[in-house]
Amino acid sequence: MVKIQRFYFKQLLKLSLVFLIFIHTSYADKENSLELEAEDQAEALLAVKLENSYCYGKYNYHACLNLIAGSNTPVVLTIANRSTRVTAYGIQAVLPVNMGVTQDASSCAILPPLASCTLRFLPGMNSYPQVSVPIIGTNAATTYVTMEVLPPTTLSIAVAGSPLVIPKGDNRSLTITNTSNFNAFAIHSDFTGTALDGQVVESGNTCAVVAPGANCMVTYTAINTVVPPTNFPIFGTNTLAVNAVISVTSPFAYATNNVPSGNITQCLRNSLTGELSNCSVMGPFPAINNPSNIVFNQTDTLAYISSSSSNAVTQCSVTPITGTLTNCTDSVIGGLTNSSGLTLNPTGSFLYILNSSGATPLIKCPIDGVGMIVTAGCVNSGATPPAGQVHSGITFNAAGTRAYLVNQFQTTICNVDGTGQLIGCVNPPSAAITFANGSMAFFNNESFAYVAVTSLNSVARCVVLNTGMLTSCFTAGGAVTNPQNIAIDEANSLIYISDNTSVSKCRIDPVTGNFFDCMDSGATNLNTPDGISLN
Repeated sequence: MVKIQRFYFKQLLKLSLVFLIFIHTSYADKENSLELEAEDQAEALLAVKLENSYCYGKYNYHACLNLIAGSNTPVVLTIANRSTRVTAYGIQAVLPVNMGVTQDASSCAILPPLASCTLRFLPGMNSYPQVSVPIIGTNAATTYVTMEVLPPTTLSIAVAGSPLVIPKGDNRSLTITNTSNFNAFAIHSDFTGTALDGQVVESGNTCAVVAPGANCMVTYTAINTVVPPTNFPIFGTNTLAVNAVISVTSPFAYATNNVPSGNITQCLRNSLTGELSNCSVMGPFPAINNPSNIVFNQTDTLAYISSSSSNAVTQCSVTPITGTLTNCTDSVIGGLTNSSGLTLNPTGSFLYILNSSGATPLIKCPIDGVGMIVTAGCVNSGATPPAGQVHSGITFNAAGTRAYLVNQFQTTICNVDGTGQLIGCVNPPSAAITFANGSMAFFNNESFAYVAVTSLNSVARCVVLNTGMLTSCFTAGGAVTNPQNIAIDEANSLIYISDNTSVSKCRIDPVTGNFFDCMDSGATNLNTPDGISLN
């Protein structure tokens, strides 16, 4: 009986041991399976935070970094560890060798679970096309970011040849240089809102793509209207703007030969040197006798000519390109005796004709829509210059708000009302303006005014005050015997002076307004030249 009990006991122990081994094995298998769950993964799951920009729109979840070459501006990429247990180490981007981008990964040396860090990328000097860049690390699954190094949008360019002077109907070019280390694209001019708009066009452009250090040309063609020196910007789609200056000049100079023949001499004018050449005599015109002055309308299509020996103003058409005068007709004006000068107001709505003497010193005539003188509307302008003095010139300021009448011993200054009448005239004494002759001309935004003065055998230069008054009138330099009339070119760099025998030219100092480099202009075929005008 005892032996039987021992036998069953031994068998029971064996069964118990087998059962325990089975249970232990079962629990061990369960622990291995837990280690494979996602929360206990061997690698951290890296993700780019959503606040970064995206390459292809909001439905694409690949972050895109756009760097600007040469900007020295870093771009930051935020990396998040979405794992709850695994720490990642040494997070960094694997950049292409020749991309030229450097990175700072110091904040991503250790990236704990559910934490974030930043990679900073600094662009170099070269651009690089869009590329997928892996983000790697120890204990980290690889993720990707799309990167691109764009050319800078603030490239520097330089312009040569400005200020550019273009004769009407002609063309000239500026040279543009790409001074940056990148290609510049679509360099062009913008005349919007300037006096050049509609009067000058880009007729040639080789600046579509300009390599670093390379040059290109922009060619401009002037239409048929004189334009004063005007600033405008030149820029490309990825460049800074540079300013240039263009003026459109008249290619011709006209001198009225104050003799009974009624001739007018036309000369070709060099826009750079100011030299007058190829001078030819136009006329005689049956309608013109002893011409004293000639002015042109705003579009340079009509000319108005005064005569010192008649009561009429002659009006002629101006042929485009050649500048010849045709279809000349007389307009007889009541009260006009010996006309010594004439001018249009800045808008071209009135013509003012100056009598050298008489009860009506200055007559005002309306100009109709086609440029014709409305003789029936001619009236006394209201000007009150000093009695007993010869009146020789009439000039308006650019705004058309003041009129200046040049008299023998002083200059009359009048305000202009809305109807073109001259009011509030004053006759202040003007030192150095004694025995003045001819018209007045303004220079450099009306900072100076010039009047031919026969007693000085020169031209007086006066400072123009904000009130319009003239002060500090002294000789501008450049001796000219018996000066008659003057004209300043559109670039404010040259003045032409008629003197009854010839036409001289002087350069104007842009700071002091004084003359230098005075010499004969080269004009020929002259016969007692009186008026001088540019067109």
